Amino acid sequence: MKKKSILFSALAILCTVLLIVVFFTSSEKNIKKYPAEKKTIFSVMEKSFPDSVKKFFKKIRVKFISRSEDFLFDLAMPGTQIDGTKYKLTKYSNTDLIPLGPRSYIGKFEKNILIMTGTGILIYSPINKLKNDKILFRQIKTNFQKLVGIDFISEERIITRSILVKKNILYVSYIKKVNEKCYMNSILSATINLEKIKFSEIFNTGECYPVFGNQDGGYLADYKKNEVLFSIGDWDWESVGLVDPQKKNNLKGKIISINLDTQKFTIKAMGFRNPQGIFYDKKNDIIISTDHGPQGGDEINFNKDTNNEKIKNYGWPVSSYGEHYGFPEKKMLDEYSRAPLYKSHKKFGFIEPFKYFVPSIAPSQVIKPKAFDSEKENTIYLAAMGYDVEEGDLSVHKFTLTEDLRMKNHLILPIGERVRDMFYIEELNKILLFLESSGSIGLLEKFN
Repeated sequence: MKKKSILFSALAILCTVLLIVVFFTSSEKNIKKYPAEKKTIFSVMEKSFPDSVKKFFKKIRVKFISRSEDFLFDLAMPGTQIDGTKYKLTKYSNTDLIPLGPRSYIGKFEKNILIMTGTGILIYSPINKLKNDKILFRQIKTNFQKLVGIDFISEERIITRSILVKKNILYVSYIKKVNEKCYMNSILSATINLEKIKFSEIFNTGECYPVFGNQDGGYLADYKKNEVLFSIGDWDWESVGLVDPQKKNNLKGKIISINLDTQKFTIKAMGFRNPQGIFYDKKNDIIISTDHGPQGGDEINFNKDTNNEKIKNYGWPVSSYGEHYGFPEKKMLDEYSRAPLYKSHKKFGFIEPFKYFVPSIAPSQVIKPKAFDSEKENTIYLAAMGYDVEEGDLSVHKFTLTEDLRMKNHLILPIGERVRDMFYIEELNKILLFLESSGSIGLLEKFN
């Protein structure tokens, strides 16, 4: 009995030590795959624990790191020239953002930069501090975790989808869990206070989807007057098996405009798979959006003449320059019978993409910075995630356009990390990037 007691005590001590190591270890440096934290040796050990134990420690870890008042970003890479171009990248890292994300999103309030993590932690720093070797971001207390649910947040870690500041109001797109078989796109809002914020829900699609997926869109963009743009993905059309993006009686695979006073919406475009970037070009009255294709076929799309009440259709899942996952090794007869993925959009009555990518680059945010380039250049910038820099992933793409919005030049700036979000900071004439592979922020700038 004594031997068994000693053995059990030793095992208990060993398990406790392992759990403590797992708990306090959030990430490793030089992480190469998303989600980064899952690739550590400690996370591999953690997989041997029962699900209930893993859920418990995920929750504790998120709560523990969330208690921090400050998040210090250290200079990880001084301004370095990018692959022989006239661009350079400065990088600041804080690996706590990996277990709190790993994705995060960027906004601006007055003279401050806001960052919100996938788990809803909101931090800010004055713009003038972005010139230092160390950047201190302070946390803004919110009711996000209480409102959304700490169990749901700690289990999934990628609840937020986008943030937007408009007229001193912060809007947060997130995935709402109604129950185990009902998830939906939703939006919270709150008046910004750098000390404490109380969110409340102002919009949801009202459409239940049975799984928490990764094809839900959820991006916000400023639009006309009191309106915002909002993207909704097809919510894993391949698994659900419906061609809802081509039906107007639902919001799957749509981009909508929402009136913030009335919460009424209008469908502006349809036929998308997973639109993860939107920008409204006010000067040209164009909605620029990005869309994740299936196996290949990522797109940049231009929605011109947005005052036209006709809903623009971009083809998914009827037309796409990609293929169903598994093709050609598998015939995918059922998938192609329901969604043929024709290699033309125009021929079948759809709008052709401005640019499509085969193989995929996993496009995220798209922006059109005002003064980043010379006045003569008409340019847009696209963030790419993915995993293969040689295919154009892990990069920022610059497109120079003609006056009639045709492509004049395409330049790829290899960053070496998944670029989740971008925000142009006019005061610094730099583009702020969120680099989710290492939990970093990057400053992209031009030099002579």
